[in-house]
Amino acid sequence: MDVQQWLMLNLQEPNYFPKTNADWDIMFGSLLWLLWRRRNDLVFNPTSCGLGNTLRLGQRLLQESLCAQSPARVGRVFAPWQPGLNVRWRAPPPSWLKVNTDGARSIRSGLATCGGVGRDASGNWCFGFSRALGLCSTLEAELWGVYEGLARAWSL
Repeated sequence: MDVQQWLMLNLQEPNYFPKTNADWDIMFGSLLWLLWRRRNDLVFNPTSCGLGNTLRLGQRLLQESLCAQSPARVGRVFAPWQPGLNVRWRAPPPSWLKVNTDGARSIRSGLATCGGVGRDASGNWCFGFSRALGLCSTLEAELWGVYEGLARAWSL
């Protein structure tokens, strides 16, 4: 089994690998995203603290995702954000540009969109974008956001 098949199997067949967790596809996707985010943080900020709370954050994303998908859970309040998990924008090194992107997909309609913003080392806005993508997966929406952001950054 190659890597692409393994990824798709984990994302599309939640009961294939785990023995007890029926929500493995959501947890697996959340952990992949968190690991990618941590990897980028380590590459662009070598003083970063490493993997830390990745599993706990993955479990929280799973919990929030299940809550968002369940009409019976609307209005439920989650535990407060933990101190020490400082989430904020950090400037890139001088003469660099930082591109933040996101992609989203409606569970009901399947319609997706992506968007992003580019800022310089002083935090000045360089460009922003949004794009309606039509029908596609969440992963495709995220990848379109990365593509659009990089295309605009390289065109400056």
